[in-house]
Amino acid sequence: MFQMLDLARETHSLSAHEVGVRRIYLVAEMIERLGVVAADRELDIDTVAREGLSLIIWPRERVEWETADWQNRSIETMLTLRRARSVVTALSYLLPNIRDAELRGIMVDWMRLLPSLP
Repeated sequence: MFQMLDLARETHSLSAHEVGVRRIYLVAEMIERLGVVAADRELDIDTVAREGLSLIIWPRERVEWETADWQNRSIETMLTLRRARSVVTALSYLLPNIRDAELRGIMVDWMRLLPSLP
C-alpha cells in the first residue's frame, strides 16, 4: 500500500508509459502476495483480482479493453517487463477461485496477451 502512495507522489514527473510500467510491477507483487495467502485466509479473491487488473489497465484506457489498438499497446508494454511472467503465474493461481465469469474471462485474456516470454 505504501508503494502505491509512493507511486502517486512520483507520477507528476513521469510519462504515462512510465507510470503504467511502475503500476504493473507493483500489481504483480500485490497479486503474488495475495495469491500465496489466499488458500489460508478468507479473502474475497474476486475483489483482489478485479482491483489488481484495474490497476494494470490504465484508467483512461479502461473502456477501450476490446480495441485492437489498446491491446497492441498493452502487449508492447508488458513484453518489455521481466516480471510479466510473474503476473501470468499469479493470475493462473487465482483463476480457479474466481467466481465472477466476466472477471475470469478478462483474466484469461490477460494470460493470452502474455505468451511465453524469451
